[in-house]
Amino acid sequence: MQPRKYNKIKQFLFSPIVLFAIAVLTGLVLYSGISLFIKRNDAWAKARNAKAEEATLVAKQDMLQEKIDSLDTEGGVDAAIREKYHLAKPGENLIVITDSTVKPFKNPENPSPWHRFKLKIGNIFK
Repeated sequence: MQPRKYNKIKQFLFSPIVLFAIAVLTGLVLYSGISLFIKRNDAWAKARNAKAEEATLVAKQDMLQEKIDSLDTEGGVDAAIREKYHLAKPGENLIVITDSTVKPFKNPENPSPWHRFKLKIGNIFK
């Protein structure tokens, strides 16, 4: 009795339908595993990018906090105004150093043809 039962089980397990079902299930398991592997790698890359961005933001926050702290003092406010508006205190001299490689501004008394054209068009609409 034993050999017949074994043959029926063997015959059922190796039938085309069962083999196809096993192949489909194996494919689904492989697909899920590969999908999880890809998602894990993406998550790790995003985590690395987030840590790098956090580090740059912390550095920027520290720099801005230093600027705020310097603006709390009178000397810091003075330095910020001098830097932004290029001002000097009474009795101080301000020296402007120009770059010789930069073209100088054109003489407004002798404007370029394009500038004259823009002036004429602008005067029409006044």
